[in-house]
Amino acid sequence: YGGKANGTATSNRVFLLHHLESPMVWEEVTPRDNGPVGRWGHSALAVEKVPMSEPWWPVHRGTHNVQGVLFFGGMSDVGTALDDLLFFDPFSQRWTKLEVQGPSRPAPRRRHTAVQYKDKMYIFGGMTHDHRCEYLRDLWALDLHRLQWERLPALT
Repeated sequence: YGGKANGTATSNRVFLLHHLESPMVWEEVTPRDNGPVGRWGHSALAVEKVPMSEPWWPVHRGTHNVQGVLFFGGMSDVGTALDDLLFFDPFSQRWTKLEVQGPSRPAPRRRHTAVQYKDKMYIFGGMTHDHRCEYLRDLWALDLHRLQWERLPALT
């Protein structure tokens, strides 16, 4: 999802890779809803089984075995750094904007890294998009059950 088309225009196109086929095949998907604005510099994380906790109820839509991709942050087509949390379900082909719980959250950013370990998504670093274009060195963990961010100590 997303990226820059021809190096300039920000895209909101969605592609699925059928990696179990030989040869592997890319397929463009047309979501059933409008979806988020195009973006680039965001992170994406495969979620094999979405938790059945309350913050995830809008994703389930009456089914229990939901899996998909979780997206965080990036840069919009108008040059705004983003801090939203989005979920795309490739089976229903629908987007859901997730509501983060609690008062603490990472600053909007692009070009950060994200990994999952057990029931948390960790993000590190990236860049802001203000007049200084600051490089970030902070580390955050998102509890995937509660959808709550926690700032962690990072190396100095």
